[in-house]
Amino acid sequence: MRLFRWNRASDDEPESPLPWVGLPSIAAFLSDWDGQAPLPDEPPKDDNEVRFAPGALDGILSHHSSGGDGGTREHKVARLLDLVENAADKSDDQSRAAFYRAVQEDEALQLADDLSEAIAGQKSFGPHQLHPLALWLHAHAAHRGPFKIALVLMGLCGHETDVPPLIEAARHPEFTLYALVAASNVTSDPTEVWWQMAREADGWGKIHLVERLAQLAFDNVELQSWLLREGCANSIMDEYLAWTCAQYGDLRGALERGEHDDELLESAGRILVALTIGGPAQDMSDYEDGPAVMCLYLETLETRCDTAAGLYTVISLDRFLTRIAEGTEENGPDWRDLGWTPDVVAQQRALCAAIMEQLEWPARLKQELNGDAYWQAWECAKALDLDLWERLFARLQEKPTEAHLYSCLLNGQSTERQLRVAEFARTHLPLQEITSAPLHSLFTSDPASFCLDILVWAMKSEEGIVFFDEVLVEAALRAPSLRTRNGAIAVLEMQPRSEWGPLLTATVRQRQRDEPDESIRQRLKRL
Repeated sequence: MRLFRWNRASDDEPESPLPWVGLPSIAAFLSDWDGQAPLPDEPPKDDNEVRFAPGALDGILSHHSSGGDGGTREHKVARLLDLVENAADKSDDQSRAAFYRAVQEDEALQLADDLSEAIAGQKSFGPHQLHPLALWLHAHAAHRGPFKIALVLMGLCGHETDVPPLIEAARHPEFTLYALVAASNVTSDPTEVWWQMAREADGWGKIHLVERLAQLAFDNVELQSWLLREGCANSIMDEYLAWTCAQYGDLRGALERGEHDDELLESAGRILVALTIGGPAQDMSDYEDGPAVMCLYLETLETRCDTAAGLYTVISLDRFLTRIAEGTEENGPDWRDLGWTPDVVAQQRALCAAIMEQLEWPARLKQELNGDAYWQAWECAKALDLDLWERLFARLQEKPTEAHLYSCLLNGQSTERQLRVAEFARTHLPLQEITSAPLHSLFTSDPASFCLDILVWAMKSEEGIVFFDEVLVEAALRAPSLRTRNGAIAVLEMQPRSEWGPLLTATVRQRQRDEPDESIRQRLKRL
């Protein structure tokens, strides 16, 4: 398995004299970006590469890492300063190409602050010379590293007329951090620009924006309201923004004022659950208003909770309260000192119990098993000791390649039920299509292949075989993904040879000869 790196040319690939020539510019790509398409400098998909999500590497480095080697960075920044001056002065392709290549490896985050300080501290050229270079680089950059540096330069020498392209760049999480910093430098008050960016942002881009907008929300009631209702919702862990939105959006004040609209209650539940999970940012142990907010929320929800999503939130909060009451959290904080006294916790658990014991839940959860959020209804039913397995199995019969259904129907169930699921899969999954060509791919994106993967890994536990289906194991030995084939071997390593049928035995011998992966081939040989 290889860790994905951007923009590295192969050793035998000749270096283009002008790296951007013949490639689509990122600026043109972003003008029509649909929110899904990969950046134009993204290498072809390889199932054995672990790739960072857009903006993730910069986000992780900015939140969880310290700077690198200061001496090495200082030397590189000095060289970059010379290249910037040369490109700004000459404005020709040769000088631009030299600067372009120097920042092409996407080290923008590590260089941005130091390069900005170096440019601001020198007297060889000024903003009027730098601005044309920034605009040229923004318009022509075909790789993310140079495009990020273009945004940095625009922030150093730009004007308010540069705000629209910065807003457009901020839509993509790979560039949000650079665009928002640049916008703060070219506007007298970045609040409205950042807020406009945040309304369209997602992922790490939204994290960067919300963290900065929160600092401006103290006397901005509308911004506080937005933080509470929309600020936390994100495709990356809610835990990064939950405390920020609760604290700076004044969640306690909103609930005390009776702001109990559905949008606020839904988001408040999301925030509270994220706070109870703990880390990687501030969590419930950092939230001084936590006990009061939890009571206000549960008191409101007692007469307003009528969906599986709301009940799932209550169950999640009740589990947190139970951990506090029973003292089962290892190395956790002293919750009593943080306001979670036995009386407070008992009051909140009673509110949770009152909601969970409402008589309408069995009928509602049965109905919601048919909806898109069926997994929440399923988890709620388990927590309330409602056996809805047969109803969920009926859904599988309608959607035999919906992978998560297999996880729900197999996990923690009786052997009889697990074998029923396996028998259904044998006759309803396209096993011959799935197993046409074993590959070196670590993962699988095909829904039916993913179902087979879940099935084979569910057959074993640390204690031994949970259930066994020879046909599915035999198919898994010929599956395209390495993970699925390894799962089949792990099952066979625990299953007595006397339980293998002739087809399975023959497949093991054949796969030993034909298996393309050396480590799996050795495991098959030992079998």
